[in-house]
Parts: sequence; structure tokens; C-alpha cells
Amino acid sequence: PARSTFTSYVTEADAVINDRQNGTFRLSLNGKWKFHYVETFADRPTDFMMDRVDASRWPDINVPGNWELQGFGTPIYVNQPYEFCSSGYPPYWDKPNPPYVPQEWNPTGTYRREFTLPGDWDDKEIFLSADGVRGAAFYYLNGKFVGMSKDAKTPARFNVSTIAKKGKNVIAIQIHRFSDANYLECQDFWRMSGIERDVFLFSQPKTHIKDFNVVSTLDDTYKNGIFKLNVDVTNHTAANKEVTVAYELLDAAKKVVAEGNTPCPVTADGQKSISFEAALSNVKTWTSEHPNLYRLLISLKDGEKTSEIIPYTVGFRRFEIKPTDQIAENGKPYVCLFVNGQPIKLKGVNIHEHNPETG
Repeated sequence: PARSTFTSYVTEADAVINDRQNGTFRLSLNGKWKFHYVETFADRPTDFMMDRVDASRWPDINVPGNWELQGFGTPIYVNQPYEFCSSGYPPYWDKPNPPYVPQEWNPTGTYRREFTLPGDWDDKEIFLSADGVRGAAFYYLNGKFVGMSKDAKTPARFNVSTIAKKGKNVIAIQIHRFSDANYLECQDFWRMSGIERDVFLFSQPKTHIKDFNVVSTLDDTYKNGIFKLNVDVTNHTAANKEVTVAYELLDAAKKVVAEGNTPCPVTADGQKSISFEAALSNVKTWTSEHPNLYRLLISLKDGEKTSEIIPYTVGFRRFEIKPTDQIAENGKPYVCLFVNGQPIKLKGVNIHEHNPETG
């Protein structure tokens, strides 16, 4: 399920620095992968996930990076139309026919690589995360099906605790350029394919923070902060667990301005939600001109031991859409967007997140 984006750290010092390469149980799978490419769906390899497959003669491809800019296939730019026709599905011979996509021309890329699981990941839940994959992607680990994704710009995360193993592992991903998801993602955009954001493994304790939600707004004076925190804890063990959830909110000078802790009993293979609230006088508010931020540290304690700490940045601001004092020609007041009690105008630009070399 979708959740907040966060990284779990081992110590508070590492959490404050928030460098994902240190103080975490995280293994990057970025780099060179073996790659097999075909233009026609029927020509794709179907045993690509098996140990017996020898991919040594497959060319290398860089991950992340779109395959069309690495010599495989053609990048296509169109505005609102689709870049394909669903030929073979009468009566629509010359245009798309939702939800169908072409079988004759459906470029398919198959990725494989080996990795070694760290030896200190015992007794942890292990997750695979692919933060951005364009196309219908099917994921396999050690020959076993993990799951699939079609959402190009949201992370696909899978619990692989029962599949990952000590020592050598083989991950294989097959991506089809076209699927029914193309009908939901047709935009004024360069149409490309492949693994275009980070791929990595990460682990957390068997009992860990699954998700959290922060509300950080202002009261009617726009001077005092209203802080709310909800934390979801999940237990992947066969026994009931009694853990403690705690938080600290630090200002720019690293002074604690709010804190709290509470016991959190979680049943075997269950989940528990814990909530906190705090009021802060005269907070440093967030605006685009003065983006003041506070540092939130959420920790989980198993007895006397802190099992994980999650850092997050918090800005106190209040958005409102409400009438102004100005009256329009129809006799009704103009409605405006307010930030921290001040009316503002928004100026936007259509940004296309593309790199001319990698996609």
C-alpha cells in the first residue's frame, strides 16, 4: 500500500544528518544491469527469471535511465494523442481502442542482475522499492514472482522477506512499453520506457513504523502552531509486542519545542495507530519567501533499545480559499487563495522532468 516517503535510521545522529547512504539498512541496485530488448511482444523471453538463464551475452544498460536513450528503441514525442494504434481490433484499425494496445509492436525490455544481501539483515523485514518505472513491469526475485506495477511516477514497493536470501540473489524485471495504463498516463510528454528512478532494497525491524501522517497548521491568529502526528506501527512476528512510540520536534537551533511518548501494544501480525497533539506558541511560519522548517524525529523503542528513528521536515503554514474584501462586477466578492492569512497569486509553468542524455 502507498505510504509516506521516509527512511528508517538506526541512531538519532544518523537520522539528523539524513544521508540515505549511512546509518540505514539500504542496498542500492542502481548501476549496470544486463538487458534484453525486443520490438515485438511475442519475441520476449519468458524464462528470463530462472537461474538457468545465461544473460552474460546480453548488453549492459544503465539503471536508472530510459532504454530509448541508450540505443534501444525510439523516443516519441506527442502532445495529447497516443503514440500507437491498436491494430488487429476491429473496427478500430487505425487508432487506439481502449483498453487494448498493439501486440505486433510492443517493445519489451528485460533486466537482470545479481546482488549480495548484507549479512546483518537477519530478523528484519526486507522490501524492494522501484521508485519510477515506465511501462507495465513484472518483478521476480530468485525466480519467484514478486508483483507488478503500471504506475510510472509512483514507487512500487514489495515485501520480499520470504524470498530474499543470504548471499547471492538474482533480480529480474520485464517491462512492456504499452499496456492499458497508457490510457491513464497520456500527457504532453516525451514517451519513453524503462527504469527511470532508483531501485533499492531496504529493511526495517520485524516490528516497525509502517506509515505516519503530520498535520502542521496555524490557529486563527496565524502565529501559533497546531501540530498533529499519527503513527502506524505494524508487527510481523507471531507474538504480541509492547513497543513505545516517541517523537521530538526540533527548531532550527536544535531545541526541542514539542515531544511525547506512549506505549504501543501491537498484536501478533497486527497493526496499531498512535496519535499525538501539541500547540506551539509563536512558531516560525513557512512561506516561500521564508521557508522555516522544523525537524521531526519519530522513534520506536523495543524495551530499552531504540529500534528505528525516522526523520522528517515540518513547516507550519495554513492554506485557505475564502472571499476577499474586493467586489466583482456581479456584486459578489472575489475568492482568493490565502497562505498564512495573506492573499497570494500563483504563477505556474509546465515542467517536463527530462534529462537530454538519460531521459
